[in-house]
Amino acid sequence: MIINNTMAVYIAVFGRPADPEGFLWFSNETKGGTDFSTIGNITGTPEYQRLYAQKSPAETISSLYHELFDRVPEDAEMAFWAMQLETGALTVENIAVNIAMAAQGIDRETLANKTMASHNFMAALDTQAERTYFSGDQAEYYMREWLDTVTNDPATIWSEEVAQVNITAYIHSVDHGYVIN
Repeated sequence: MIINNTMAVYIAVFGRPADPEGFLWFSNETKGGTDFSTIGNITGTPEYQRLYAQKSPAETISSLYHELFDRVPEDAEMAFWAMQLETGALTVENIAVNIAMAAQGIDRETLANKTMASHNFMAALDTQAERTYFSGDQAEYYMREWLDTVTNDPATIWSEEVAQVNITAYIHSVDHGYVIN
């Protein structure tokens, strides 16, 4: 299974699928996920600041491994990447790219499934109204919670049709005042 670099970094850094506009911008900025030299702006976004600003390097690395592979980093992985972040040798974005692109075995399967599921979810956001509902803190939380259910098992990948049903249910719950988080 092919992993889309752009979506993989979005998953690693934000723990959720990209929204269509964000994906397009990010994909253009990174030349389709091949040049990540321009992605330093991610750490300045309000969403990134909410998720990571108060975390230690070790907590940040743990978050990346959780978002990408649903596991904790091994001791050697933690030591290496935390040191890179702590010393400023690499940015969070660079580390996320390196970890994602080096994935093997079950990690690669998990990330590939999360990437495919995220693309299906993003494709199901096919109206402006749906895109509007899927912006903001509550929607970000919903998408993170949903993506946590995707594992290395292909059966956990929502098809675009299943994503559409769940998007409709989410919109219905918001319209009726139900709070997701």
